[in-house]
Amino acid sequence: MEIKKNILNVLFFLTITFGYEKLDYKIKYLGLYVADCNIKNNEIIHDDELVNEIIFNVETRKFFDIIFPINNEYRIILDKNNHILQFSKNTNQPGVYNNLVTKKINNKIYYSDSNFEIKKEYFNIFSFLHFIMNSDIIPSNLIIEREGVIYDAFIKYDIIDSAYELDLVFKDYNNPMIDKTDVFTWALFMKDAKRKFYINENKIITKCVFRKGLITVKADLK
Repeated sequence: MEIKKNILNVLFFLTITFGYEKLDYKIKYLGLYVADCNIKNNEIIHDDELVNEIIFNVETRKFFDIIFPINNEYRIILDKNNHILQFSKNTNQPGVYNNLVTKKINNKIYYSDSNFEIKKEYFNIFSFLHFIMNSDIIPSNLIIEREGVIYDAFIKYDIIDSAYELDLVFKDYNNPMIDKTDVFTWALFMKDAKRKFYINENKIITKCVFRKGLITVKADLK
């Protein structure tokens, strides 16, 4: 009985520890299921340090792939304090091709071919999503960086909906790395948009909603 109990305890532990390494979402635009997003979170060794490598993939579904094909990958490496150690973006959609990577110089992180430093206190939208799913204390404000553009981010928790509301205000627009970004980054950072991230009791994001006027983009956990 003791052996069986120990086995069950191990299985329960593995379920909690590794049960959310991969998340899959349906992306809807104006109510239409247009694309799939999957998130993979793995622990790896980077510069002799145990870190998290998180990969976000977004692809349009077959029918919409004919009309407006999208194949985007965003990859981020975070240390255990949620500091950005590396980021890359490779996106492909009609008329817009983005390729962006970072480099490390003297223990500081920069975008390649630029002197823009991604400081330790900066989040990007991907590290922010990871943060709210892995931290017990979420501050009411922080700084979010998007491809060289800096935003003041204000966060409010909606107890009734169990959701975080994110308000972004331009702080510095002097160093954009990309003139025309991909459609999903655009949707996330629409000026004056409403952004809401619903989270369950296991601290998993179950739904994201980005809304501005008649434009609504949603991501629903499958």
